[in-house]
Amino acid sequence: MVILVSCNNGGGGSSLSGANIYRDATLQRIYNCRFTGSSSDLVKYISSELPEYRKAAAYTIGAMRDSLNMMSVMSLLGDDDSGVRLAAVNALGQIQHRAACEKLRALIAMDKNDEVRQAALVALGLCGGDDELNFVCSQHYLPAQPQMALAQMEALCMFLNNGLQKPQALAKAAEIIADRKADDHIKNVAAQFFAAYNDDLTPYTDILAQAYKNSSIVSLQTYIARAMRNCHTERSQYLLQRIITQDTIDYRIKIAAIESCSSFKYKDFKQEMVDLAYNADDRIASKAAEFILNKGVKADTLLYRQMSDNITCWKSRAIMRGAVLKYSNDIKALTDAIVEGIGVTSNICEREALTLALGSSIQGFRFVEWQILYSENRVTRMSALKALIYMFEQPGFDAASRKSVKEGNTSLYKEFYEIFRKTVVRGTPELAALAAATIADHFDKLQLFVGNTYYLNQALSKCSLPEDEKYYRMILAAIKTINGQDIEYKGENTFVMPDWNYIVNIEPDQQVKLKTTRGDVVLQLKVNQAPVAVQYFLKLVEAGYFNNTTLFYRSPDIIANDGSISEFEQTREVVIPCEPYFGTVSEGCVSLVPNTEMNVFSNKWFATLSPDVVSSFRSSVFASVVDGIDNLHAIQDGDMVISAEKL
Repeated sequence: MVILVSCNNGGGGSSLSGANIYRDATLQRIYNCRFTGSSSDLVKYISSELPEYRKAAAYTIGAMRDSLNMMSVMSLLGDDDSGVRLAAVNALGQIQHRAACEKLRALIAMDKNDEVRQAALVALGLCGGDDELNFVCSQHYLPAQPQMALAQMEALCMFLNNGLQKPQALAKAAEIIADRKADDHIKNVAAQFFAAYNDDLTPYTDILAQAYKNSSIVSLQTYIARAMRNCHTERSQYLLQRIITQDTIDYRIKIAAIESCSSFKYKDFKQEMVDLAYNADDRIASKAAEFILNKGVKADTLLYRQMSDNITCWKSRAIMRGAVLKYSNDIKALTDAIVEGIGVTSNICEREALTLALGSSIQGFRFVEWQILYSENRVTRMSALKALIYMFEQPGFDAASRKSVKEGNTSLYKEFYEIFRKTVVRGTPELAALAAATIADHFDKLQLFVGNTYYLNQALSKCSLPEDEKYYRMILAAIKTINGQDIEYKGENTFVMPDWNYIVNIEPDQQVKLKTTRGDVVLQLKVNQAPVAVQYFLKLVEAGYFNNTTLFYRSPDIIANDGSISEFEQTREVVIPCEPYFGTVSEGCVSLVPNTEMNVFSNKWFATLSPDVVSSFRSSVFASVVDGIDNLHAIQDGDMVISAEKL
């Protein structure tokens, strides 16, 4: 779906095209309503003579998810200006109220503007229920209306993301992906649907395999490879084997295929994974090592030991050491060797991977306890806590605890509970929340040792709101599970305010160059779409905040930067109001990390490596990569942003 740039978040044309639109003081006043919460002040702009103001008012009400003023937005659905109607439709999609569905269906049938009809179809996927899903599935747009067919698939992805999963939708996606004449971009969205579908796809194996064969689009092939995890046939197994053994396959496709192999038996892919664990690309090698870690067998312990000694890439080597630890009987010596490796490496990412590897054996819990409670590094403390949780959730934990009691020692359940409790008491809000959630998740096993839970309430008082909202809510949920106490959330929506004197001086063509260890990456900022996110990011760039910071390869879809990881500095998280993006989130889009309410809740940014339909309407996209996309794709865990500077 094509959305033209406008005065706010990408809808409809603007008389200020090519300029910083926020030099208009009225647009500033409209935008300010997001911060003051005074949506009633926006109603007067709904009837403005200027379409730019009507659009801005609609987008602002939508971004606030203000259902009380939804009728004002709906009144714009009959506006003479198609850009205004488009803004109103997108705003209704953000509000996500069922009352808008009837109007949206009418627009789909009657509006004379194709973009408005397409946007209404997608908004219906965001707002609707079963009846609307049936309606969307019943429409037939190919071959005459390819853009409507694209919007139809995007709508089906929205329904699926909201938990509405029906055979009719699956059949429609299959119909589109099997159509040889359908545009590859429509098929790409259908492939995303299949990749996100969380149920058996065996009957669709042949259709998906043929679509993979007929396309050369990397993202489409990646999503199909991911969907193959739910296709349990010889053909799907053959396709996955072919993908992971071909050297010329794009790394994104190969990694998705390796992940899908985990739904098959170990013996079916053992040799391929052993070979891939030696791959020069540590992203590929580490995924193969994870397969072995999760599905390996004791009989191959000697092989795993040889691999852990000979693999050159640090991440896959660390994971293989975890596999040796998991399947070997010589646990103490291996644990000591991993601990020694943690002590000598200066690579913080390798230290994290080795610490996580300790989670394969309960024997190392005293070491990770020390790291959790006394390490001065945030990344080390968090990886140690994750390792402890992994130990606790090992299938053999119960037997190990019984053995400990039989030998006259303390129950391991009690030992681990005490560590989790101390983490809640002494840890940062992030650590306390994860430890509290673990206690709650396993309360049936730990309740004998849980006495006074006042420490959980104390942990709440250490959370700074709204910065620690996510962790505050996790602790609240744990308290409710453990003692039934239902505490009201006391946070307030306080946001980073727009600095208009600063924003109006940002040119629409403003760029930032990231100098990384893989080469330069140039970002084009989107001040007209996300002014406050751009303001915040650019001020951090000017302050040198992203210099010498670590990059992380999260998945075939995401490269992330968590900002400064120097102690104390990383807690400078902020809240920026929702600035939803209505264009297509495609390869190279850069966003700030959102919270559960889709406001930006962090100084962390991430770049997408593949198109993502659902994120198109949920992310604050503030930039896109205009140069150095190949360098972005080359980034692996532990690479660095050496410097970030304005151009």
